[in-house]
Amino acid sequence: MDENGYYDGWQDFSVIIFTHTKDVTHDLKGPLLGKRQVLWRKGDRDFKIEFNGPRRQKYIESWRDPLYQWIGDALSKFNIGRMRTETVLVNEK
Repeated sequence: MDENGYYDGWQDFSVIIFTHTKDVTHDLKGPLLGKRQVLWRKGDRDFKIEFNGPRRQKYIESWRDPLYQWIGDALSKFNIGRMRTETVLVNEK
């Protein structure tokens, strides 16, 4: 939408649901140094958004975060796209 509230274009996109094939972790720093945050476990389902057609950067930039939030909220009802919050020691897998 433009500054007057009128539609001035569109952006096609696809939502792809996939299964993680390995654990995804993040090494922590500061007081949690030596620990690793587990973001996803092998077998967890997740989603990504692919923008199709001509890439209109202004649409992608303004809609990317709200689009991920809306789709993530809808899919979380089916336990798809929920990030884990567990923490493990670095030498654990």
